Amino acid sequence: MLTFNRLHATDYTDASEAATSPLVESLRTRISCTEDPSFTSAYHHPATRSIPNALLVKLKDGTTLEETVVEAPLGHRLRREEAKPEILRKYERHLGAHFGEERVREL
Repeated sequence: MLTFNRLHATDYTDASEAATSPLVESLRTRISCTEDPSFTSAYHHPATRSIPNALLVKLKDGTTLEETVVEAPLGHRLRREEAKPEILRKYERHLGAHFGEERVREL
């Protein structure tokens, strides 16, 4: 979550800082979601199951930023190698809450 410079599972709970933030709520009121039928088709196609998403930002002054399209999220089979370093960091972060640094390296 860019607002808090993190994205953790706890950010998705109803009582979290993210869920109760006036800033996040303010942003929510200005967001609209529109289906792209080609994305839905790619998601349901057994050969791809690519989970595509796009983001288009329109500013108050009328400026439209260049659309960003992601065909598959990090961790999807099409991006598995790219995801491995992030998965390892996440693994270490979660274990680090329960074990010392040496034990985390061991595991």
